[in-house]
Amino acid sequence: MQKSLQMPGESTDARAIRARDQIGMALVELASEKNYEDITVQDIARRARVSRTTFYAHFQDREGIMIRYSVVFGAYLGRQLRWDATAGHYRFPVAPLLEHLLDIRSLYDALRRARRTDDLLKIFRLNLATAFEKRIGSTRKRLARSSVGVTSVPARILAQHLAATIVQLLAWWVEHHYASKPQTMDEHFHRLVAGLR
Repeated sequence: MQKSLQMPGESTDARAIRARDQIGMALVELASEKNYEDITVQDIARRARVSRTTFYAHFQDREGIMIRYSVVFGAYLGRQLRWDATAGHYRFPVAPLLEHLLDIRSLYDALRRARRTDDLLKIFRLNLATAFEKRIGSTRKRLARSSVGVTSVPARILAQHLAATIVQLLAWWVEHHYASKPQTMDEHFHRLVAGLR
């Protein structure tokens, strides 16, 4: 189990970072013990060893933890999209993403049982796609200066396609009880997107 969710926030003060981390990890731990719907802000604050005032200084409510994490995590991962000149297509680290999901599996499963994953995955996909679009745009500018041609598919559509493929692959993997190893899923993803420019 991972030790930190590295919850983002406005303050970069060490105490604020530690409090946000404790709050995020408290939610993960509680999700392995009880239904998501039964977890209260008081439960999270108690487990995190912070006051309710500290909780509300960082998050509006329980859902705010997951929404913020989905936004920032999607944007962060979106910046991991890379152009592989040798292979002639984009590369994205699917295996580490799935390994992370295994780390927070109890939380994801609790959210799924509470029917909360659809909205969070949509937020994640949109932020992933926004970051992908920027990466694709800069990659295409570099490729235009070389002899490598680019597709006529607009960057925005390609970004949405890549992000949706990742999210669907992730959802399929979870629905099928983590049937394949993360590295195998990574290989499948790159076969699916081979040749996309």
